[in-house]
Amino acid sequence: MTSPGREVVISGISCRLPMCDNMDELKENLLNGVDMINHGKQRINTDMFALPPYGQIKDLSRFDASFFGISAAQANKMDPSLRILMEVTYEAIADAGIDPLALRKSDTGVYVGTGPSQFHFAMSDDIDKISGYEMTGSEQCMLANRLSNWFDFRGPSLVMNTACSSSLVALDKAVKDVRQGVCSSAIVAGVNILCHPGISKQLQKLGMLSPNGRCASFDEEADGYCRSEGIVAIIIQRKEMTRRIYCEIVHSKVNNNGSSSNERHTSNCNQGEYYKNCYRHNINIERSTVQTSSRALLRSRVNPNDMYYIEAHATGTQSGEKFEAESIAEIFCTQKSGPLKIGSVKSNLGHTENASGLVSLAKVIVAMETKIIPKILHFSVPNSSLSELCNGQLEAVQENLHFKGDYIGINNFGFGGTNAHVLLKTHCIATPCTLEISRAKLVLYSSREPSSVEETIEKIAKYDQYFHLLLRNANLMTGMAKVKAYSTADETSWKTMDNHNSEQQVWYVFSGMGAQWHGMGKTMMEVVAFRKSILKSNMALQEFDIDLEEIIEMGTCTDYIVDIPVMITAIQIALYDILWDIGIKPDGIIGHSVGELACAYADGCLTREETLYIAYKRAFCIQNADLPHGAMAAIGLSLEQAESVMPKEVTVACHNAQDSVTISGRTCAIDQIIKDLNAKGVFAKHVNTNGIAFHSNDLHVVEEPFRVAIKQVLKSPRIRSKKWISTVIPNCMTECEVSRYLTADYLTKTLTSPVLFYEATRQIPNGAIVIEIAPHCLLQPLLRRSLPTDCYISGLMKRDHENMSYFMSSLGKLFERGLCFDSSRIEDQISFPVPTGTPMLSPVVKWDHTQTWDIPSSDVCIGIKSKRCFTYTIDISEGGEYSHLRDHTINGRVLFPASGYIYLTWKTFATLLGKSYESQAIKFMDVEFHQAIILREGDNDIRDTSLEIDILKSSGRFEVSEGGSLVASGYVSQPETHESSLFGSTKDLDSEKECINLELEKEDVYKELCVRGYEYGKSFQCIESSDLNGHNGTLRWSDRWEIFLDAMLQYPILSKLKRGLYLPWKLGECLILPNMTNVKANCTDIPVQFIPSTDTCECQWAAMRGLNYLPVTYQNEVLPPLLESYKFIRYTFNSYFNEEESIQGNQRKMFEPSMNRAVENEGIEMRGGMTDMKEDDLKFCSEIVLENSPKALNILAIDNKDKIPSVHTCLSRYPDYMVKYYNLKDNLLQKYNIVHDENNKYSLTFEDSFTYSEIFNESNNSFQFVLCQDVGYSEQTRTYIHKHLSEGGFVLFESVEPDVKEALRKFEKVFKVGDSFIIIYDFKTASKTTVLCRKTHLYDGSEDKIIQTSLCNFNWVSEVKKSIVGSQQNASDQTLWLVSDEKNSGLVGFVKCLKSENGQHKIR
Repeated sequence: MTSPGREVVISGISCRLPMCDNMDELKENLLNGVDMINHGKQRINTDMFALPPYGQIKDLSRFDASFFGISAAQANKMDPSLRILMEVTYEAIADAGIDPLALRKSDTGVYVGTGPSQFHFAMSDDIDKISGYEMTGSEQCMLANRLSNWFDFRGPSLVMNTACSSSLVALDKAVKDVRQGVCSSAIVAGVNILCHPGISKQLQKLGMLSPNGRCASFDEEADGYCRSEGIVAIIIQRKEMTRRIYCEIVHSKVNNNGSSSNERHTSNCNQGEYYKNCYRHNINIERSTVQTSSRALLRSRVNPNDMYYIEAHATGTQSGEKFEAESIAEIFCTQKSGPLKIGSVKSNLGHTENASGLVSLAKVIVAMETKIIPKILHFSVPNSSLSELCNGQLEAVQENLHFKGDYIGINNFGFGGTNAHVLLKTHCIATPCTLEISRAKLVLYSSREPSSVEETIEKIAKYDQYFHLLLRNANLMTGMAKVKAYSTADETSWKTMDNHNSEQQVWYVFSGMGAQWHGMGKTMMEVVAFRKSILKSNMALQEFDIDLEEIIEMGTCTDYIVDIPVMITAIQIALYDILWDIGIKPDGIIGHSVGELACAYADGCLTREETLYIAYKRAFCIQNADLPHGAMAAIGLSLEQAESVMPKEVTVACHNAQDSVTISGRTCAIDQIIKDLNAKGVFAKHVNTNGIAFHSNDLHVVEEPFRVAIKQVLKSPRIRSKKWISTVIPNCMTECEVSRYLTADYLTKTLTSPVLFYEATRQIPNGAIVIEIAPHCLLQPLLRRSLPTDCYISGLMKRDHENMSYFMSSLGKLFERGLCFDSSRIEDQISFPVPTGTPMLSPVVKWDHTQTWDIPSSDVCIGIKSKRCFTYTIDISEGGEYSHLRDHTINGRVLFPASGYIYLTWKTFATLLGKSYESQAIKFMDVEFHQAIILREGDNDIRDTSLEIDILKSSGRFEVSEGGSLVASGYVSQPETHESSLFGSTKDLDSEKECINLELEKEDVYKELCVRGYEYGKSFQCIESSDLNGHNGTLRWSDRWEIFLDAMLQYPILSKLKRGLYLPWKLGECLILPNMTNVKANCTDIPVQFIPSTDTCECQWAAMRGLNYLPVTYQNEVLPPLLESYKFIRYTFNSYFNEEESIQGNQRKMFEPSMNRAVENEGIEMRGGMTDMKEDDLKFCSEIVLENSPKALNILAIDNKDKIPSVHTCLSRYPDYMVKYYNLKDNLLQKYNIVHDENNKYSLTFEDSFTYSEIFNESNNSFQFVLCQDVGYSEQTRTYIHKHLSEGGFVLFESVEPDVKEALRKFEKVFKVGDSFIIIYDFKTASKTTVLCRKTHLYDGSEDKIIQTSLCNFNWVSEVKKSIVGSQQNASDQTLWLVSDEKNSGLVGFVKCLKSENGQHKIR
């Protein structure tokens, strides 16, 4: 386990996933088994690009740019993944119960796993529109750097791309940095947004995508994965810093497969080593004696057999899951008593690729918080290749499973070979069972989205106080909220912040006498902070024998002169303490009469004890003075009016407002004034002062004792701050030095001098928040009349109200007005971290998404919208996209098919319409093919070809050009509905098919076409059958439209009686309806019809009318000129052979498959009479050898290397043969190359030499042609030739005997003619005799088959077919003889055609 103090935990998370805008929605979808792949309308036009469905985030266009202070110009050029990531990161931090702005200037790191931005180059496509914001908004590094910039993080900020393992690799790096103290906390994010269809197409071509748009993890039907979008952000911290803990990151590990045969699939060997490194110290833990080391601290100390569940990478690809399952079982199941549970979130929402690791982690957090492991989807039958799943070692979670373990592992693999594994431990914190729900509840909520605030505040008001604690600490949307709401135990309210003033001032007004009432403060004692302050004040009053707590709790406040002012002051102190604790600091303070004492406390001039002491002494001095009974009254007159009508014994005690004053005097005088004013209709009302006429002349007797008492605690002047606006000192004296200090004289004057309240309130600025601090908001009417209308005036307590609720509501209203404070300090402090299961905070963060921002569409990403001309590169090389075109061979050349122009134009037109060509009906008119494009000629190199297709949208005119030359043109459009009538000819063809005599099968059709010069390969052989006239037939669907349409262009050629080569020239009209049938695969009997009268060829999917073909001249292969003669050679043995031997020899020669030449001239004997070995003789012998030898030919000269150049001269006319030359001399085999010099002569160059044993002891039958002579000939030479000459090989023997008879006798003796060799040819020069013989076995012809042919009856043709098929199937050595008794039977030509076909060399 990780050492104490080094534990790293996940404390906050947020996400955007398919059908999930937050973690709550993800939880609901996972637990309810919802397939989150939406097969409806998708952002990428999957039909247009023939792609499977994918999982997409709901809306990429929404972003709260103003909150993040991002300009419109920048926001429009930002990668949508970055825009969303900024919001998700804010939510994740808030989810941890942290105010995101509180992390400013901290060493927090940012680690983002992602892939290349699919938007950057899309937004840079149009050079003229580039603004420069593309770089700062879409460059990959900005995913991390922009977060660090806005949040003002000072730690590492980096982006990592290891393909599908990126996010867990980023997490591994972040965990290590937090543990090593590089940063105290870290944001880790995974981002995967899909925009560019080209990437999906690449994956589809690699066979990695499921055509059904799903991930069938572990299932028998797994057929690839479904791509999906996802953005997940988490915050990790040291354990001791957190307010919430989702789980502890016990260990993480990253490795790479290294060298692998397939980089797309990890190997089970590498995975096994990988897991062993992760759990190194606990495999076979019972026997492990490994001691703890510093290196081991970075590795897990968890027994792999304790693993309860593995969240596998399992994407739904067969090979990848096999390796993963084997490795998991090997490490985790060796000593496990039951099956290990496995699952994969990819079955629920697809494979989010670069973000997939953190998406898996999000699922695991849901499982740990709810104690339920969500089930996987699309699983019915276990994959039979996963033996570990079938034998019970592993068990897929098919139903929601109660999570009873502690540890969960997560796998994450990148297709490039980088793997990551994370081990998580659940962190259970129980909710205290003794927790009491306080009525002093205040829930504050800020949002950027006004529309759902009421629903949200009502929802979160039901959550427990732990959630509210996190919410208060998160301090959402500080200063930028568009709507603020609050909820108390009694009410819920919200207010839109229309014109928020971030610099509004807060002013406190402390009321004086008259705010008291029975029961004041009683219910406020439920507020913890209030109660704590009262109890502190109670301790300060113990020396005066005043039990403040009892007075408030009992609710029996008396009218004693001492108790009332002391209680008012104590409550004011308590209210001020609460405001100070929650973070509300005043910009100005004003005290009314005795309220000046609370001002002194708020200003810091007096302590609590000093303030209460002076308040007590003030009341005590009054109580002990012999004062006449007095009274005070509030009257509705201005200061000037009041002074003019007041008698001499009545004093204007308080100037409250422009039209309000308070008078003070003897009771009888006050009563009379009230009576007189009421009679005149002027407001006048008694103020309860317990018979004391404050601020009247009668109180001057109290001044001295009160001053003396004050000086007991205020022994020297104390400086007042400028925020304390005095109601004692007139404005004209505020600049005097004496006015700056709090002295005993100053406080004495608060008892006797007039209260200049109106003059003080004139200092309150516009838009200020004014809070009256008193047991009762007595001065509210006065303040409303005196202050500017845009000031907000609030009280905290009110007479005859349930004050705790009133107080909470008042704070809530202050919050609505834009006042920010920490309401959590009002209640008892709850220890962190909060219990497991506390609702997530991230889902309640709402943004202002009223404005949408640019998202490059898929056609913009691939540059379609700005294009009119499309370029297609025709790559027919092996493995190229158009490699199948190599089978479109005509007259020895690979031509680009005319149907290819139609196909590419169709594809381009559909792309411009934003549709898939396979679902877009198309109509062509007046198509003309101007020239054929040769892709390859003979054995020449493949030609690089680029076709440009230009379509005018206004007219539909299209042109196809290659290298600036026009190759095809015409008009293209979408057909009208009624135009499907073109298909009338074949509507009844299915029913008539049985009546049509389709006499030509596929092989017959393409033999006929081959005779005409169309040498189509297998790919382009889609005509299955036809009648003899070429009018009715059937086609086969080939999975490619250009091939199928080419078959329709091939078919009319069969109807042309004149055999010749024709290429399509014009096409009047062509209509293709690809969606007329839903299933095309494996269709082999599609009726097709050609109507000569209208030159129309049509089937049920396409119709071509007005077909016009252009005859072309055969292009013969250019070869060196050859002079050939066809001769019959009759061989007659010399007289020393008897007649039987001669006949036997000639029989062997007749049946021997030697020269495949027509017999035209008989009786020409070529024997003797030559003065030298002529080139024609050697050429003739060489041709015999070639025609009866394989393409690779080894020629051996036995001490006769000078003969090699002459032989090569004869053979050089046939470049298809690969010939190697050797010379054997003195038991050493020499290999030679032939070099062609400047004079067109051949010479030998020595290449290498071998000993006899090196070559001949390894294999026999090495040579097909041996050149030897009798000079130096030995028995060893004969042995070499017999052993190493192949069956059917030839020997050219040259003898120095001038007499032919003697030479032949010597040859017969040496080579045993009649046993091992037969003589093919001999000729004589003046000094030598040369013999050509062949190594063979006695051929009796007993298994041969003879078929009589005739031009009158062709029944023999079926017998020939049957014999050929039988010979191929049985691998028979039987030779088939075709015999004819008719002249001009054409049999020789027929046999020649048959022998050119594969495997028909046994026909004679």
